[in-house]
Parts: sequence; C-alpha cells; structure tokens
Amino acid sequence: MTLQDFIRINQLRPADAIVARKKNIGLLAHYILYLGYDRNRHPVFMANMIGRGVVRLTPEEVAELTEDYAPVRLNPFVGNDYERKAAVNRALSSQDQAAYKFVLQNCEHFANWVQKGVPYSQQTRIVSGGVAVGGVVLATTSENEGVRTLGWIMAGLGLLTLGMELSE
Repeated sequence: MTLQDFIRINQLRPADAIVARKKNIGLLAHYILYLGYDRNRHPVFMANMIGRGVVRLTPEEVAELTEDYAPVRLNPFVGNDYERKAAVNRALSSQDQAAYKFVLQNCEHFANWVQKGVPYSQQTRIVSGGVAVGGVVLATTSENEGVRTLGWIMAGLGLLTLGMELSE
C-alpha cells in the first residue's frame, strides 16, 4: 500500500496523528503527524525522532518506519479549519528546533503540542507512576536494606518525573 493509499483509506486530514507501535515489542507508541501535501503533491509527515529532534520525514523515511512500526490508531485533530491550520503551522515552526528527550520532549509531547497546544505524554505519566509505585512496594516490603534504598530512589525518581510532566 502506498502512502497516498494509506492517507486516502484512513481519510487523514492535516494535523492528524498516526500512533504506531513497534511490531515485535508493542510497548511504547510512536507518534507521527500528517500535515497534508506540499506544493509538489508529496505527503508531509513530521515526528520528534530520537537523535534527530523534530524533523520532516521523507516518504522513504515513513516507509522505513513502517518496517518496524505498525499503525494502531489515529488521533484525529479536533477543531475547525482555522485551528487545524494553526496546528500545522505549530508543527512546521518547530522543525529542527527541539531535541528528543524521552521524559519531557518525546514524540507524544510533540504530537499533543501540535494538536492541542499543550505538550504532554500519557506514556511518560504512566511509566513514571509505575516506577514510583514499584519503588514504594520495594521499599516497604523488602527485608534487604539495599533493595529498600533502591526502592526509595525509584519512588523519588518516579515522583520527580511525574511532577515535572504534570507541571508542563
């Protein structure tokens, strides 16, 4: 299936996000924004990529991503045409500016910032909360002092990360 077929079949509109999961693992999702077609009638996709930051993806790069990632859902943009255009402009204005950071500036942060004007990552919140809870469980149930200390460190880091995410 070509990218144009994918766009047509899924009725993608500018500022819609494609959520994909690693095919062999399926844990963390990757967010890719569809921004419409450029002047040469090529589809435009952007994402915040590890080691590259926010970049416009070539059709070849999107095809490469689909070798490792499978789309699992679409997050359609919610808003009127004026708001949709503003969202696309937010995406384009951040090209090559933001560096990828797993905790506070990942692909989901970027997608939510473009679509809603607020950068946040539900994945980061879930992982941070899980680390905090797991740390508390270790710290309060282990008889080994080293494990208890590790548990409190984990709990503190999880809560710190969660607090940073929620304060954004």
